[in-house]
Amino acid sequence: MKSPLIQQQKQKLRIMQIAPFAFPIKKEIGYGGIERVIRDLDSQFVEQGHESFVIAPHDSEIQGKLYPMQVASSLLNSRKENFEKYSKKSLEFILENRPDIVHDHLGVIKSEAFQNADCLPPFLFTLHGSLNKKDKRWLGNLKNNSKKRVFFNSISCSQYNHFNTVIPVDYMIYNAVDVDSFPYFEKGRGFVFSLGLIDPKKGPDIALDVARELGKKIIVAGPYNHKQQTEEFWNKSIKPKIDLFQKVPLEKIDEFIDFFLSSDYRSAYIGNLTETHKKIWFGKADAFYFPIRWQEPFGLVMIESMATGTPVVAYNRGAVPEVIKHGETGFIVEGQDFNSFLSYASRVNEISRAKCREHVGRNFPVQKQAREYIEAYKDIISKSYNF
Repeated sequence: MKSPLIQQQKQKLRIMQIAPFAFPIKKEIGYGGIERVIRDLDSQFVEQGHESFVIAPHDSEIQGKLYPMQVASSLLNSRKENFEKYSKKSLEFILENRPDIVHDHLGVIKSEAFQNADCLPPFLFTLHGSLNKKDKRWLGNLKNNSKKRVFFNSISCSQYNHFNTVIPVDYMIYNAVDVDSFPYFEKGRGFVFSLGLIDPKKGPDIALDVARELGKKIIVAGPYNHKQQTEEFWNKSIKPKIDLFQKVPLEKIDEFIDFFLSSDYRSAYIGNLTETHKKIWFGKADAFYFPIRWQEPFGLVMIESMATGTPVVAYNRGAVPEVIKHGETGFIVEGQDFNSFLSYASRVNEISRAKCREHVGRNFPVQKQAREYIEAYKDIISKSYNF
């Protein structure tokens, strides 16, 4: 017997997304690529007439209905306990609300609460990270042992190929941005930009070395945590290469750029940025350096940069060749060769900034991402209820 709630031809869906608990979902998001994806999907779902629900920290701001979660500060140092409490409460919300589909961005499907729950709607789990040994173990066990309706989505072909060695990945849907919210800049101001978590895998030290070797001034931005490995990386590989440490208010950006370009400083670190700040810094740069040392699952910063017109130079790792069009929207550097990165970085003036913007608008608009997720949701519902 078919569910009275879910019909095969149903056009409007009740969609519940589960957000991570580290950061609230806001209009202005500093660090948090997953949170931006959830926020933009929620907005699109509401605009398209679907019922959108989001489980997220209590101070989040969304377009649909928020199911607020209070994460006790006393538990912040116990991630596993926090995760299990968050997962248990999320499942309570799900059972109370009975959505047609649950889009899990956190990994609630890994929790003990999920394994013990009954009568759940189908789940789509988006694989936002990279594949490690721990992932191989729990994903393999889940797919082999769980009787629940769980489907998997990758955010790039590269990620799909890695995870598909462990579990059958059901869908591949790229991340995206709201292109219209990004200002377009016809030319840069004469500096290069590096943005991301201050971590060895992101390669900000390489970006600094490239800029210095080419005689380019560089602005570095992004947060860093105080874990021992990151702290050592900051103190040994980043801090000694920075000439100026300065937080810059939004209304002072042009003034600071004028000062920086006319000064003897070669590099500056401006800390973490709000979303509005970030868009301006991307657009005013001549190029964005992305010399990663890991298998990047997608790399949202690349399309954010290109949306403003700024070309990207990146090592060929992970999804990079799926995001950048070599020679048209930036350059893809094979291997981890420093001299090759230098060579391509010196050629960014060959790239059309208009083509960078057009490339993102054509391939990575949030409207396209939302449509593809809706198609996936309907496919999952159809398979789950045996139509």
